[in-house]
Amino acid sequence: RWGAAVLKVLKIIAARNEVQKILYTNIRIRDTDNLEVKRQKRAIQTSVSRYVHSKRRCVEMLIQNNFTAEDWYCVLTFQEDKLPPEKVQADAKFQYFLKRLKQAGCSGLRYLKVLEHRHGAGRYHFHVVLAGQGVTQDKLRQAWAGTYGFARVAHLRIASVPRLAGYLCKEAPDAVNKRLYSRSRPPNALQDPTVQRMFVPDHYRLVTPRGCQTVERRPLCENAFGTVESLSYLTPEGRANMFLTI
Repeated sequence: RWGAAVLKVLKIIAARNEVQKILYTNIRIRDTDNLEVKRQKRAIQTSVSRYVHSKRRCVEMLIQNNFTAEDWYCVLTFQEDKLPPEKVQADAKFQYFLKRLKQAGCSGLRYLKVLEHRHGAGRYHFHVVLAGQGVTQDKLRQAWAGTYGFARVAHLRIASVPRLAGYLCKEAPDAVNKRLYSRSRPPNALQDPTVQRMFVPDHYRLVTPRGCQTVERRPLCENAFGTVESLSYLTPEGRANMFLTI
């Protein structure tokens, strides 16, 4: 459409509460490029790849696409005599926690769960973002604390989700816990955000739309062969969730 003016690529990752955009120069590494040219072009490509495949951003957008300020963030820990010795026992106790919620009248339970075990005293504990019909703070506390230990429960703060996602990703997968996070499965599966990729002219600029609120704007890479920059913002629905009165 723009002919020679098509020099940049725009990738849009859209969730219900937040949109992330990355704008970068459309480049190719050619066999005839010398080593320095290849190095600078790879720097552009690497910067794009790190942004797009960031685990933190994946967790952030899953939360922003599936949960609101009416939903819950829980930290579930074990008392000493209930502490599981291995991951499989910890996961089994979480499943029993879900069962107790259902027995208490909760349904349609959707969650994103992170099991940690390497920081602090090295004790297994869960961070969980959870939603469902009939879920209350008292039911969450009773389903866990009444059985296994201690439960910190609060409504999810939409404006704090980027920081929360960074916190949830602080432990890299290892031999004990091979997956950074797990999520509810069908029929209560979480929905992935939508992803679009398009060519735009060189003069295109990232702008926060009217009615939205900027979360982060960052220059990610710049050299003689191009630029990479990102922008994330809360949607009008995300902003409304910020001020939702529970």
